[in-house]
Amino acid sequence: MSTLDVDIYTMGGRRLSLEMPGESTVLELKLQVAKLWSVGQDAQQMSTTEILKNWQVLGDLPHEPILEVWLLTKANVVSKRKLAQFEDLMAGFESLDSRERLGALRNVKLLANQDDTAEMQALMDMIARRAMDTFIPASSRRFSIESLTEFATKMREGTAKAVTKCLEDNDELVRLTAAEVLPRLCPGDCHVLRNVRGLLKHRNAAVRCASVMAFAEMAKQKELRPCERSEAARDGLCTDCCCRPQKEIIEAVNALYEKDTDPCVQEAALDALRVLL
Repeated sequence: MSTLDVDIYTMGGRRLSLEMPGESTVLELKLQVAKLWSVGQDAQQMSTTEILKNWQVLGDLPHEPILEVWLLTKANVVSKRKLAQFEDLMAGFESLDSRERLGALRNVKLLANQDDTAEMQALMDMIARRAMDTFIPASSRRFSIESLTEFATKMREGTAKAVTKCLEDNDELVRLTAAEVLPRLCPGDCHVLRNVRGLLKHRNAAVRCASVMAFAEMAKQKELRPCERSEAARDGLCTDCCCRPQKEIIEAVNALYEKDTDPCVQEAALDALRVLL
């Protein structure tokens, strides 16, 4: 197999880009991360839309063209007892009774020490894993997405990345929940806008629909935060259209309306234009 580009993300906002042989396994990827980030491979848990097994071959995993992997670290400084308590409480996220789901979330917030960065990292990883786990009920994934906003002030960047990923979920209501939550989570954030804009070219028309809705809602609140970590920030302006005047964002949505052949995408893009104008 040829080489494969792999982007690894954490809920804390860290990112690692690697080039791996396509025949490499998940275990070999973990060993590379262990060398570069000093995180033991036994403390790593990797996922895409599901938890990855050590024997899985990277080239066999869905990628277009970059393989995006979440690194969910098992924080050694957080007791196993505390993590087990979180898991036990979050089982309530799967209840069909909305009162029980809200009660479970309240209990998680009561148990969590929001001043403990390691504990919050572990908790956010657990909730994000539920939000992206396509093997649990869609209603639980939706509630997990909404729950992420409760802790967003602590882990905003990683949270936004997880919710953006949920725009690609195979369930319509999960996608719509992500599209509704994302603008509330990070209104006008140029980094997130750029990631969402990339989904406007997704091969799945349903993903394009949800993404253009989120894109417009975020852009209309456009007191954009500068791209502080980009090289372009040195010149005071990001080169991406998401950091340019509102007119160019409207042009990007209008181009989707005019060029996309799917009628549902065209309708969503038209609604987005109404939001922006």
